[in-house]
Formats: sequence, C-alpha cells, structure tokens
Amino acid sequence: MRGLDDVRRPPELDSQLGMLAYSTPSGGCGGISIRESPERFVVSEVLAGRPPEGPLPTFVVTKVNRNTIDVAEELGRRLGCRIKFWGLKDKRSISTQIMQCARPRAPGGSVRGDGWVARPIGLWGELGPEHFAGNSFRISISARGPEGGRCQSALRAAGDSLASRTIANFFGYQRFGAVNQNHIIGRCLVKRAEGCPRRDELRSIPARVRKLQVNAYQSYLFNLALSRVLLENGELPLRSSLSHRVVRKPFERALEEPIAGPADGVTLVPSAPVPGYSYRSRGDAYSRALDEVMREEGISPRDFFVDDMQEVSAEGGWRPAVVLGRLEARGDGELIRINMLLQRGSYATVVLREALKPEDPIASGFTA
Repeated sequence: MRGLDDVRRPPELDSQLGMLAYSTPSGGCGGISIRESPERFVVSEVLAGRPPEGPLPTFVVTKVNRNTIDVAEELGRRLGCRIKFWGLKDKRSISTQIMQCARPRAPGGSVRGDGWVARPIGLWGELGPEHFAGNSFRISISARGPEGGRCQSALRAAGDSLASRTIANFFGYQRFGAVNQNHIIGRCLVKRAEGCPRRDELRSIPARVRKLQVNAYQSYLFNLALSRVLLENGELPLRSSLSHRVVRKPFERALEEPIAGPADGVTLVPSAPVPGYSYRSRGDAYSRALDEVMREEGISPRDFFVDDMQEVSAEGGWRPAVVLGRLEARGDGELIRINMLLQRGSYATVVLREALKPEDPIASGFTA
C-alpha cells in the first residue's frame, strides 16, 4: 500500500470539486499553462469501429474556442433538426467531434458558423456511446530551463501511471462548468436545500443545462467517494463488486457496461458507482464510500428522481475507477509535446493534473 501523506495537497478548487487527493506521488511542476491558446490544446473523437449506415445526416464538427452546446444549438437551427452529440469538448481548444441530426432529412453541404464548421460525412444509423472509443489529444506546453526538465519527468511518470492503471478516474474540471458552479445548482435541483433559488427560477434554466447541472452534482459526489477510497486505502483497490472489461482496440479502454465480480487488474478493472435513483449499495469499498458521502450530504438515491422536474432525473450507473489510455511526452526546444489517447468519459486535465499538480488550476489553463 502506498501512502499519500507526503504528496502535495490539492488546491482549493480541486477540493471544491471533490478531488481531495492525488493518486500519484510525483511532485509536479507548477507555473505551467496547458492552454496558452486553443491551438495548443487539440482534441478529436475516436470511433470504436465502422459506424452503421442509416438515414441520419452526420457531420464532423470542428470548433475553435467555442462551447459544444452552443455550437450544437446553432447547427440545429441552421439544419432545422435537433442535434445529438456524445461528449462536451473543451471550449478553450480546437476540437473535432461527431454530431448528428436526430431525425432523417435530406443531406446537405458544409455548414459554417462563428468559430466552427460542420462537414457532412454521410447518412448513418443512430449512434450511441458504444460507437465511441474515446478521444485523442495533442497538447503543447511551454517549459524552459530546469522547469521543463521537471515537467518532462513528471509527464513520463504520469504515462507510466496511466499504463499501470493507477490514476483515479475523477470527473474533470470541465464537468463543472466555466465557473465551476454547476454542481451547486445541481444540488438545488435534487435537494430543496436552504439558500437555493425558487423552483420557478430553476425551471427558467434550459432543460439541457439543468440536466448537465444534475450530472455535475452526481460527478461531485462520485469524486468525493473516489477521494475517500484513495485516502483510506492509499491506492485504488481491485476488489469491487462490479468490474469493467478491458479491450485493446482501437486502443486500451473499458467497455461501457460493467459485469459482476472483482477486478484482476489485467482484463478487468474495478467499477465505482455514480449516484442516481437506481443506485443500490453493494457493500464494497467504493459503495461504502459513496454511502458515507450521500449520508453526509443528507440525500438518498430516491432524491435523484425529481418529481416536479422529471426531465432532469438521473438514474446513475457505474464508471471505471481508473483511467485507461496512453500518454507520450517529448521535449522540442522550449515546447513539451504531449500525445494522449483516453477512454471515453475520462479527462485529459485529470491525467495532466496528476503530472503537473498545478497550484492554481485556473491560471494554468486547466479550467476557465
């Protein structure tokens, strides 16, 4: 068991988002910005395989310094259909992702907007999370002199930790919104707590945004529980009641649905529960931690079924407790170039947080 007492304490922002611990012992290298410009942070979705043919117009959308939801709504207005997508990509980036009309319509040409372009790639069948393997990242950070050497060492160590599956799969900063407050409103939507806005004020928030806010509250509770497991055990234990099966194509990743039984660390990795109205404790370390967190929050799984706003109700589920993927970093003059592949649902900023351990995540470009 590896102790965490001597590892730098996370900054206040991390604690506010439930990330109370690091899962790696490296000292980090503060003062580095991972997002000096959108061109320095490039992310692209990776499909799990050949998509099905069908009647739905499908687009590859590239955006620069734009919010995913805003771009999807603008594209939908231009096309006259509701747009579906499968992941919120970083605003401060160049990002490429798949978007799809939710109903059949005649195919058209490219569509352009302010800071984005949508290029048609064909008529496909309805896509779902299972069609996406994860994301590819190309990140460049400035690092000069001794600081650059420390950062390269820290990034190599993070790559080794990623390969050995020891990095906690926290929900990252982006999950909590531009000002890191989504989970606070999400708590108000789930729990009628003192100091919350009136219900009619909450209903004035667009439904899609309200749903994201509830998801952010789920993520906050998940992060708190995973932190508790880390702090109590010094590492993420393999013993869990459910596990995620690992596949290696197109790169190492976990399949969506967990299966019963403990992990073996090779073909199976431990699963941790995400709270929701379907959650039932299974008595393992991950469930016990979430049970304690929810008890301290004064909520129960039933609270995630929101009777007066059922459109924001959240079922919950299970998530790999560790990040899967790979990371390579190399120095090139005054730049460190990072190539990373991560499973769907994991965050590049969570892996980079482990490597760099920024003292000020906002100033270092980890979040807006």
